[in-house]
Amino acid sequence: MKKILPLLLFPVFSLAQTAFNSGFNDGYKGGYCYDKGLNCQKPIPPIAPVPNANEKSTSYYDGYNRGFAEGLNKAKESETAKYKTSSGEFIEDKMYNPYQNINNVIELAMLLKESKGVAINHLEDGNYQAVANICYAGLKVSPKDSEFMLLLAQAYRDSDNLEQALKWYKKAYQYRRGDNNLKELIKSLEK
Repeated sequence: MKKILPLLLFPVFSLAQTAFNSGFNDGYKGGYCYDKGLNCQKPIPPIAPVPNANEKSTSYYDGYNRGFAEGLNKAKESETAKYKTSSGEFIEDKMYNPYQNINNVIELAMLLKESKGVAINHLEDGNYQAVANICYAGLKVSPKDSEFMLLLAQAYRDSDNLEQALKWYKKAYQYRRGDNNLKELIKSLEK
């Protein structure tokens, strides 16, 4: 009986050590490849150490935790020797600023309004070329601005170029469908 008892207990102790070892091996591989993606090649783990006093030799999870920690440390050590790209610099002025964009839009609208006032002054003075230059520049910035189209049409009308005046009145009418006065003006010029 004394000879049989050690033979029966030997497999129990060897299986217990195997659970810690297999946990350590799996944990080491998992820790080494932690947060590296799918293309990480799992290394061959070192020989499992003897469990500490607070670790159970029969526990797979104690071995896994210890192996994971050692694998993670080994991965960090090997990463320091690899080439790393420089990190990007944060540039304060280049980031999206919606308030600055709103200010730019407001400033542009004010400039367009002022240019319409200048065009009206040139129209009253009879400087039709200056009116045309201002209106064409304004239409490059705001191509659907019917006020620039009307100013341009009026400048052509006052300079007796009725064909161009009619063209610009019709373009302005496309954006002002409900303007009956403009519709009547176009009809009178077509006669």
